[in-house]
Amino acid sequence: MAFQIIHTFEKFIKRFDYLGDFEVVLEKCLLKLLKMNVDGIVININTENGYLENEENWANLAIGMRVAAKLGFRMWLYDEKGYPSGGAGGLVLRDNPELEAKGIKFFEGNYFISNIYEGSHAERNFHEKRRYINLLESEAVKKFADSTYIKYKEKLPAALFDQVEAFFTDEPSLMTVVTEVLDGSDSNSELASVYPGRVMPVNDEPDSTVSITPSIPYSRELDEIYASQYGKGLLDAATNVFEYSDIPSEEKCRFWEAVAITYEKTYGKILSGVCERMGMKLTGHLLFEETPILNTAFHSNPMRVLKHFQLPGIDLLSNLQDKISVFAHKMVASCAWQNDIVGIMTETSDFYEYKLGPKRPTEYKKIIAALYKQFALGVREFSFYYDFGIRKDRYGDIAGTIKNLCDFDEDLIFKPDCAIYCSYETVWSGFYPSMAKPFELYDVQPEFVKRFEDSILKLCDDFYKNNTQFVIMEESSIEKMIEKGIKQVVIPTCSVVNRKLIEFTDKGLIKIFGYNPEYTYADGVLEKAGEVNIQPIKEIKKTAVPFEYEGNMICTIFEKGIYFCFNPGMVSVEILMNINCQIYNPVTDEYNKFMAGGSYSLGKDSAVIIKVKGESYE
Repeated sequence: MAFQIIHTFEKFIKRFDYLGDFEVVLEKCLLKLLKMNVDGIVININTENGYLENEENWANLAIGMRVAAKLGFRMWLYDEKGYPSGGAGGLVLRDNPELEAKGIKFFEGNYFISNIYEGSHAERNFHEKRRYINLLESEAVKKFADSTYIKYKEKLPAALFDQVEAFFTDEPSLMTVVTEVLDGSDSNSELASVYPGRVMPVNDEPDSTVSITPSIPYSRELDEIYASQYGKGLLDAATNVFEYSDIPSEEKCRFWEAVAITYEKTYGKILSGVCERMGMKLTGHLLFEETPILNTAFHSNPMRVLKHFQLPGIDLLSNLQDKISVFAHKMVASCAWQNDIVGIMTETSDFYEYKLGPKRPTEYKKIIAALYKQFALGVREFSFYYDFGIRKDRYGDIAGTIKNLCDFDEDLIFKPDCAIYCSYETVWSGFYPSMAKPFELYDVQPEFVKRFEDSILKLCDDFYKNNTQFVIMEESSIEKMIEKGIKQVVIPTCSVVNRKLIEFTDKGLIKIFGYNPEYTYADGVLEKAGEVNIQPIKEIKKTAVPFEYEGNMICTIFEKGIYFCFNPGMVSVEILMNINCQIYNPVTDEYNKFMAGGSYSLGKDSAVIIKVKGESYE
């Protein structure tokens, strides 16, 4: 479905030239969206003049939601004043300053616990400089939920609140990575040129006397979990966790595993539990999904958190094909797949091109191609963050095509051939905390960590291009994935895997393809791995398809004989049918029947759905 992120109704109507009564004007503006084939909105209360505490703002939100409901819009509530989500616009820390994000810092030979703000994503983002809560403290996340999620339920009329399908959370993360300066305060910052001379709004003034240093996550709960497991606190473990190591470190593995377990408990389970009790979904996306190293730096293991979302999501900031991460989408989509969720959501835009690149809207066909690629990688709910005002009638074409595609079948069950194992243990065991910015983190990591990241990203890209259907498995999902029917597991070039993976192989429950790891890790113990019966990747059994083709065509295979075919190449692809079928074109919203032996020409940047009944070609 096509959603539009409009945030507040007050700002939304300023995009149009209408004047008059708020309710009347809003209805005219929303009707404009409907004519653009957008029938879902992501909204929040007005963030000005007392965020979440202004009764007039609550009244206007209710008016707007009544109008939207009358017109048939689906609605999600955005859970923050801007981003990153978590602080309720600063209200949580205003009343509970002790719940601020903390880390262990290393400075001039000393390790110490300190608040984390200066230099972090909380201070350096495109919205506002604002201190952040500690996502590793249950009380902090509960206070956020009380201030926002529960507040919406209490303040909105029940009949309106019941119309809301989900809460949208935006870029929560652990704050222990030094991020890029985004405003004009640093002339050496490449991103500062995006808004030359702009001064970011400030909620909390950064302290210029605070030294920005390497740091790792800390919370009381994390410390207690670590101490109960290993008999010492995090400060005692810090020397080994901060140390650069060319070989896997057991203590590093222990630390980051404890972070992952704590983060899942304090954030993933609590926030999704609040939504579940209210009969809603938790959706949205985390920060920096693109690579395992970024995953570890900001979340330790994001899949432990995302698998609790009722509708996990991804953030797409570019509409250029080579910048759309296969790994990121598959990582999130695999969390949905293991929980029998049909697909994921996306916040999709051409931010990099429109703001950082040539600063002009992306071409219509490139946007459609980007959305087709996302559909191929598991997206089923599209929340647009494009500027709809500058695209005029083509926006309706874009939204209409995606709506047709998503409406084709609400129960498209993905059919994977195998799982690629994402060895967060390898990254954990070597991760080196530093002053490096996010996209420089790779450069400072040990070679064995970089080898793993290179390997899994290439595997994901190669499997996508050669139509090997795959999901991503990690340490917490091994049993669930096997229960779901995964029989083939690919191990990238990596140093460490979870010991359960080898045990299930020895029992004959799965076959392993790829590369032999050096170590296994489980229960806090890193051990040398023995020889494992590993097959070459080329021997993976792939699902057959009922057609033939030559060229670069992406094919996503679903149950019930349904195939999504996307041509990202520069020339048309001829598809020769081996069996009777129907072909659905989402642009024209038309079906055509093809007999065995017939052919279909799939143009560049185009996609169709092929549906076969009673298939027996395997």
